[in-house]
Amino acid sequence: MQRQISAQLMLANATTSCFDGVVVCFTLEAPIQTLLKSNTSLILQQDRFLLGMQTISLRARQLVYVLAMCLDKDDPTGIITIDSKEFQNWINTNGKRKWSNIHGLVASVFDELNKNPVYLRRKPSASKTYNKKDFIKVNWVQKCGVVGGKIIAQFTEDAAQYFMYKQGLPYTRTLWDLRGYKSQYASRTVDLFQREHRNSGGENEFKFNFPLLDLKIFYGVPDRYPRVTDFCTRVLKQAQTELEEDITAPYYFTYNVDKRGRRVVGIDFDVTVRPDELIRLAPEIEFLTAGSNEFQRSLFDGTLELSEEKQRLIGAVAKVGKVAEKHAVNMVYNLSESQGRALVIMMKYGVNHSLAYKLVKNECSFGELEGYEDYYVKHSLQLLEEARLKRIEEAKTAAVKKKTTPKDKRGGLAKGVFVKRLHFASFMESLSAVRKKEFEDSYVGRKEKLDGGFKDVGEVLRQAKANLKG
Repeated sequence: MQRQISAQLMLANATTSCFDGVVVCFTLEAPIQTLLKSNTSLILQQDRFLLGMQTISLRARQLVYVLAMCLDKDDPTGIITIDSKEFQNWINTNGKRKWSNIHGLVASVFDELNKNPVYLRRKPSASKTYNKKDFIKVNWVQKCGVVGGKIIAQFTEDAAQYFMYKQGLPYTRTLWDLRGYKSQYASRTVDLFQREHRNSGGENEFKFNFPLLDLKIFYGVPDRYPRVTDFCTRVLKQAQTELEEDITAPYYFTYNVDKRGRRVVGIDFDVTVRPDELIRLAPEIEFLTAGSNEFQRSLFDGTLELSEEKQRLIGAVAKVGKVAEKHAVNMVYNLSESQGRALVIMMKYGVNHSLAYKLVKNECSFGELEGYEDYYVKHSLQLLEEARLKRIEEAKTAAVKKKTTPKDKRGGLAKGVFVKRLHFASFMESLSAVRKKEFEDSYVGRKEKLDGGFKDVGEVLRQAKANLKG
């Protein structure tokens, strides 16, 4: 221990150093601490740090956020120690490159952190152009290295105070920053959405507008992608696709460009928060927690008790929703059998799997609908499809062009139908007939029970077309 401490003291003014041929520690030559000397409020200070230009890679962000999880609240700028082997295994599982040398990994990350500090505006600016002279640099860490099988690190005061502030706020779960993201853009997008989620008061859906230049600075690309279409394709679309497909990510979103005349001035975001049940399967970090939660353990060792009906539904959800089987298990586990069938029907119609799950749970399961969610969803989608097809036919002969919804976009119509309960009354009028038919049929056979009589959403569409012609 004394040898390690002596080594650290010897390195007090070095950028990189060796001790007996082994890299043991790295220290910044002159840690920059500027943000906390500002006279502005703590909230504005930390907001500046969050919205500052961050250009570090996903791998570097992972180390920074793991260190932030281990930060001592009583001594935020003190030494942080984590097991190097466990961190190496975790980062190899959550990254493209596989590292066999932990010293090389930490040295590479620290070098990147030194070369890519956080850039903060000297003062709020409405400038429409980017000038690097308008920014000050704030470093992430003062010290970082490997000593005796442990990663030893120390935040700068600015970074430490930022993470202390972030962990103390609602809707800013630091573990959300440690999902297995594939790009730094997706990870940074979660940072931004956490801020707006908090500002919205914790709403499950929220919208906001962000100025284009500030957004490019936030993503670290202020002098790249002069064409807005390139920025949207390379940055926003990449993050959107990843968060859409990763069911354990806390958010997914859509966006539109905000124009003033022909000039794009900002981006309008429409964000949805995933239910906790859908994101709790994200891998726990074993060296930060006691290990995977009880549900995860029972899921992976096969001890969950599911009916034959639910086991069949798992395959249907995975196939139709295009989600991993373990996530399909999680979704079906939290639903009743009738809810599970309703989920499959809704996804076959084209509704996003996360939105379909939320609609089934929150908008289709109350009062006398419980146990009949699949019938209610079929009834509502059939009427919805009839209305969509009728509008398309009317548009062909209308003197004034009418707005219609193409087949590949029809899934987006379902939300308004179920939230506003447009067809609830008509379904309740037919519920007695549904119950009578259910009693007569008794769901003969497991296969019919699985599909609830609606194995293919094509039945809904065929019936809608037949009704329209009739």
